Amino acid sequence: MRRRGKLGQVGRVVGWTFSPLALEACASRGLPELLRARAEAIPLASGSVDAIVATDILEHLDDDLAALSEFKRILKPGGQVVLTVPAYQFLWSEHDVALQHRGAMSPGKWPSWRGAQAFGRSG
Repeated sequence: MRRRGKLGQVGRVVGWTFSPLALEACASRGLPELLRARAEAIPLASGSVDAIVATDILEHLDDDLAALSEFKRILKPGGQVVLTVPAYQFLWSEHDVALQHRGAMSPGKWPSWRGAQAFGRSG
């Protein structure tokens, strides 16, 4: 069984999700450190994380700003965040509804003000 793959070569890797199904899938792939938590309340110490990779999760949350604030809280000074969100409202479909997306994030709508607001930077 593969453990953490290449990510494990760069340091400690912790995964978190609120979904028991997703945790089970991660565990079956050999990821050893998994937490069941909401992105708005991550059970890690402040300033304890070098990097965060959050791919296509913010659009599922009622309060994406709370999650971004939590990312800022756990991130070490100088840490890095990689975020992806679905783009363009015109691509919205029944598939997004089935996946409980709250909304698409167009380039002019989200990144320039939501991230800046959460991380205390001017837009």
